[in-house]
Amino acid sequence: MYKKPVFIIVLFVSLFLFPGRISSQELSSLVVFVFEVSGTGLKPEDGEAITRRCIDEIRSWGTVTVLDESQAGNADYVVRGKLSRDRNGLTLSAVTLEGKTEKNLVSAKEQASTMEELNGKLFDFCIQIVQPVPFPNYLIGKWEASIPVGGSPLLCRLEFKSNRTVVVERYDTYEYQTGSVLKYEGYGNGSYTYIGRIRRVMAFRDSRGNVYRESPVDGSLSISLTLKDALPAYTPFSSSRLYLVFDEGRSGFELVSSGLPCGENNGGPSVYPQKNLAYTKFVKIE
Repeated sequence: MYKKPVFIIVLFVSLFLFPGRISSQELSSLVVFVFEVSGTGLKPEDGEAITRRCIDEIRSWGTVTVLDESQAGNADYVVRGKLSRDRNGLTLSAVTLEGKTEKNLVSAKEQASTMEELNGKLFDFCIQIVQPVPFPNYLIGKWEASIPVGGSPLLCRLEFKSNRTVVVERYDTYEYQTGSVLKYEGYGNGSYTYIGRIRRVMAFRDSRGNVYRESPVDGSLSISLTLKDALPAYTPFSSSRLYLVFDEGRSGFELVSSGLPCGENNGGPSVYPQKNLAYTKFVKIE
């Protein structure tokens, strides 16, 4: 059996929390104030050291200008944080504020048992810090992904706009049961958030902490999907921090941590190598 109904995808993200965000190829400025410290065994020097590491991390991306504290009055964004210790371990927390209004935009938090473990989480912590900061947007344009299943590949065609909206020209979902194939072609529109940074290698771990993949990373994408007339498993769908890597020339990108889910194969490897299908590799077509 082969069914091919048309449905509409409504795509949106947590971007609505930051209505002032716009796409820009100019670098925004940020000031990170020295983190306060509290708790047994912590000294002001500990807060100063972890602040320097956060600043060095963000500066290394090359996508935001980090100013000194003395220039806070000219900064687009400011970060104020705290390093604390209690019986449960270490906590690093911070808030990112709009520079001119001091409006609270986002909170960041990471916890660890040791300082070494906390240092290993600084990359994710810095990603949280810069969430409301507009970065150069290399996703702008029209992209296509395909999955070769059966005689007709599944297609996903998305156009990322400069105003952080997205036009979904096509989004196929699929289900294979013995003797039965369901395929749905969708379209729609919505919005997205993208955070870019300088490339670095990340280790991705499973639920047991085992590394299952190491890959370069150029940025992260957050998406939420509400699907109409789609397979129930994908209604609704939302995901944040989908890490991606661009190819040379930025004519293609791959989602390296997880993809956009689109189907399920219950026919075994003769139909498709994996049981779950997801769009992960995109090519720029316009």
